[in-house]
Amino acid sequence: MKVLFCDNSLRELLNFRKNIIDSYVENGWNVVLVAPRNCDYTPESSRIKVIPINELQRSGKNPFQDLNYFCALRKIYKTERPDYIFHYTIKPNIYGTLAAKSCRIHSSAMVAGLGYVFNKSGVGNKIARSLYKFALRFADYVFVLNAYNYEYLRDKFVSRKKLILLKGGEGVDLKHFFFVGTGSRQKEIKFLMISRVLYDKGYQEYVDTAKSIRKMHPEAEFQLLGSIDEAYPNHVPEEQVRKDVEAGYIRYLGYHLNVAVDIEEADCIVLPSYHEGLSRVLMEALAMGKPIITTDIPGCRETVDIGKNGFLVKPKDTKSLMEAIIKFLALTEDKKYAMGLYSREKAEREFDVLDVVKTYHKITSKVMV
Repeated sequence: MKVLFCDNSLRELLNFRKNIIDSYVENGWNVVLVAPRNCDYTPESSRIKVIPINELQRSGKNPFQDLNYFCALRKIYKTERPDYIFHYTIKPNIYGTLAAKSCRIHSSAMVAGLGYVFNKSGVGNKIARSLYKFALRFADYVFVLNAYNYEYLRDKFVSRKKLILLKGGEGVDLKHFFFVGTGSRQKEIKFLMISRVLYDKGYQEYVDTAKSIRKMHPEAEFQLLGSIDEAYPNHVPEEQVRKDVEAGYIRYLGYHLNVAVDIEEADCIVLPSYHEGLSRVLMEALAMGKPIITTDIPGCRETVDIGKNGFLVKPKDTKSLMEAIIKFLALTEDKKYAMGLYSREKAEREFDVLDVVKTYHKITSKVMV
């Protein structure tokens, strides 16, 4: 049996779905990964094959480029003949699903979050939504990661019988992201935001908050870890990040995949995002026993029980974020530790990746009958 995973980034595919991929290998499946190769990766198993695809233009709107991408995927699918295909992100979901249908191969798609295609106006986004609606008709199933997205897509874009709500999002590996809790610090307190460096993730609110808080609490350090994603329409320019670092507002850690190292050193994880599917970073923070400050939006609020393991703030609201940071700074070390312990317990109850693995295998088992 063979399963194929198609994404717009090999790095993100491995980062978010390695547990899923490994589970198929362990069960004797051959696995094919189709994505632009934007990281160094050598498969640990001979059962895993990587096929780079350069025809994908993530944010491009040229229909001829998209047609080339569709044709490239169709050629790969006809050659590999997988038993099942899973698609992720906008263009793989659209053109990959159509390519799979044309090759008579079963497939599912994941709409992780309602990003700029669904939230922004304009002719281009309207066309993209129409293409999405058309293509998803041919998917066996469509994964969503929170109840709001489920309600939004239900019937309007996807029939109810095809939608699958992963209540625990894509889950978190509780063994890799083990409990460390919050350590006692005498001199500094580290806040950490992990995300692509986009304005949609609340970058400006985070920087403005850091600027004000550090005047009152110079012992507070505001760290930022994540890639500067220039392919995304609303990315923060590298020059702006550099200026904010030089001004002393934030400390930029760059980008790497081993985020557990940085989470372990942090006192509190902050994500003031505008929209999420179900934030993987926040689930990882829960698993490692960290308090959380995030926005009261679908995809973030699911990770916080207010006052027990963190605080929720209004989206796009610097004042609200500042108030939450000040609340956290006023907590005793015992209270911070108790919040972190509650976070770990919540991760174990609600966000175990093993539950997600079972859902994937339930779907692919149907093609084995």
